[in-house]
Amino acid sequence: MEMGEIVIQNVNQVYHNVNQGDFNALSDINLHLCKGESLAIEGESGSGKSTLARLLIGIEKPTSGKILLDGEDITCWNYRTWKQHRKKIQAVFQDSSGTLNPARSAYANVEEALVNLTDKKRAERKNIF
Repeated sequence: MEMGEIVIQNVNQVYHNVNQGDFNALSDINLHLCKGESLAIEGESGSGKSTLARLLIGIEKPTSGKILLDGEDITCWNYRTWKQHRKKIQAVFQDSSGTLNPARSAYANVEEALVNLTDKKRAERKNIF
């Protein structure tokens, strides 16, 4: 299952804070990324890079706009639909201390990816190791 293209259309992300008012993290973002293309997004702290990443992998939903993955609007996907598409799009977080849970065994840490990215049953996952 490969990803063909990502299209971001007029995406806005506004965070509401009762004490400080609204914060526009993203304003009218438009991008078109095709298979085989690479994109680097840089900016200072607070410029919306992580917010955009969270929207692309479904951790958050945009305030407005559309995000299309191979023509499907991912902003309305539920957990089950996301799970079916995790082979197409997922995050690799740069914070290594947050990647592995030291309270869990090495097997449990690795198995989590297999649960999220494959349809293997528990017995099949155990046979991999």
